[in-house]
Formats: sequence, C-alpha cells, structure tokens
Amino acid sequence: MPTVRNFFAILLTVMTSINACAEERDGVNEFIFYPREVIRKNSPDLLAFAGLYNYHASLATIQFGARIGVSEGNVAQWDYKLELTSKSFMDNYKASLRLLKKNNYTSNSTRDTILIERLAGSFDPFKKLDSLERLSIDSELGLSQTFSSTAGSAILPGTSGNLTLTPLFALRLNYRPDSLQQTHSFAFSNFDVFDPYPMNQPFLQIETVQALDNCRVFGYIRYRWDNSISQFYALYLTIGVEIPY
Repeated sequence: MPTVRNFFAILLTVMTSINACAEERDGVNEFIFYPREVIRKNSPDLLAFAGLYNYHASLATIQFGARIGVSEGNVAQWDYKLELTSKSFMDNYKASLRLLKKNNYTSNSTRDTILIERLAGSFDPFKKLDSLERLSIDSELGLSQTFSSTAGSAILPGTSGNLTLTPLFALRLNYRPDSLQQTHSFAFSNFDVFDPYPMNQPFLQIETVQALDNCRVFGYIRYRWDNSISQFYALYLTIGVEIPY
C-alpha cells in the first residue's frame, strides 16, 4: 500500500531529526519540520514536506515557511509564507497577518496569493477547579482573502484574478498532564499553518506534543469533510519536530 510506505518514510525522517535534538542547545527561535501524508477522496494521495522558521523579535514573531507536495511521483504544489504575530496583549490575545503564495500543478493549475488576518485568544477558564485545571481553550477568528489566477508570477504575490473571501475559525481544547511534558489537543477549524479551507470543508484534529530533551515532537490525525461530517474529503497524517536554534 503506497500510503503505508509513505507514512513509514515520514516516521523514519522525523526519528532521524529527533536523534539530533539532544545536541541542540536551548534557543529562543525555532526550526519546525514536518512531512505529511494526505489521503484524498477525489484525487491521488499527496505527500508534502514543510519547513518553518520562527524568529522572535522584540515586538512580534516572524515566521518564514515553505512547502512542497508530491503526488504520483510529480511535484503537485509548492508554497511559501510570511507571517507576523504580535506579542500578547490584554493578557490573552494575539493578532497576526499572513501572506501566502500557493502554486498548484494539478489538472486545475492555479497560482494563488492569500492574505489572512486573524485574532487568537488563549484562556484557562478551569484553573480554579482542581479536576479541570489542566484544561485550556484556544480560539481564533480571521478572514482569508484569496486572489486566484491561472497566469501571473509563480514567485511574486499579486492581487490579480478572482477574489474569494472566507471567514476562518478555530476552537482548540488542550490537556496538559501534570507529570509529563506533553500537550494533547482536540481541534475544530477550517484553517491551519498554510491552508485556509472553505467553510463547508472544515476538519476535526487530534494532536499530541511531547517535549524531548531540547526539542519538541508532535503528531496529529486530521479528518476533513465536505458539507457533512459523514462525507469524507481527506485524511491527514503528520509527524513533525520543532528544534530551538
């Protein structure tokens, strides 16, 4: 089964990265790497590799990122992003602005420029309850502006082509065991690190983050549907590593 082979290749790649974590020294900035297998209903499976770098400046966090996707042995997409995220204000909130350039080489090839504005909040509403103090909630609201074209530059962003506006949302429940350096999360959303999705194609996601020496390892399973939760659209399998630099 190609999907199983791809998933074990992902696992081997990440485990190799984990072995190097013990040699890394503590740092403020992070490099994040994750391969991802996407099992799709109406398209061939997609194996994507993403790399991100978080630079923590005095006023904001700057994230640079790139991703390449391969399907049936050919490059199916490549993307890059730049995102600015503010420091926390009013104790619980952060704002961000994201610029994303996407190039899709499937049968319906498009070149998209996407602008995303979002507001994120983190809350601990149960911290005074002994039985629920390890639970926290993250929520996000935003807007995606997508400019789609079949022409134009594949490198530079642009505002030509058709404009699509999509409201974005995310709700995440986090659980942190008391004695372990772990976080387990359950999320309901219609966007992630790179992609905004239509409102009728959101997802549910289960994620685990584990601290290991001077790095963090994470993995998630995501189920995305089309119009109804019973209408399967795609399944995402991801294992990644975050290394301080």
